[in-house]
Amino acid sequence: MIIKKKIDWEMGHALSAPYVGNCNKLHGHSWTVEFAYEGQQNKAGMVLDFAEFRKMKRWINEHLDHHFYVQHNHLVLAPYVEGEGQYSTDIKELGLVTVDFNPTSENFAIMLHGICAKLMDLFPDKLSVTVSETCSSSATYHGETL
Repeated sequence: MIIKKKIDWEMGHALSAPYVGNCNKLHGHSWTVEFAYEGQQNKAGMVLDFAEFRKMKRWINEHLDHHFYVQHNHLVLAPYVEGEGQYSTDIKELGLVTVDFNPTSENFAIMLHGICAKLMDLFPDKLSVTVSETCSSSATYHGETL
């Protein structure tokens, strides 16, 4: 049996080279993640208590909601560079988050898969994560070995 749980948040991002297109510009979305977990029902008749996903909701609220994600090489960071890989503390106040990957739906699906499996102590191969940045665009990660 497969259970699913959706969580929504608001977040901005901008893609970096080698990508070239509209998504290089600063913009935001109403994001959704859907966690799907496969397992057998326990004695209570549940695969997993949906309340367990509150852990992920808290994590998303703290780390993603109303933040702006950019790869460490994005031009928007130029005014905040203080040294090799060092940024002024202003970026935290602005909600800017630098990452070592292009902040695509695909990469967020991989990231959230790992966080969910660890935070909720789930079998990674039984977990799928679908991240949607618009109502018509999504990426799903099934826990494959990269």
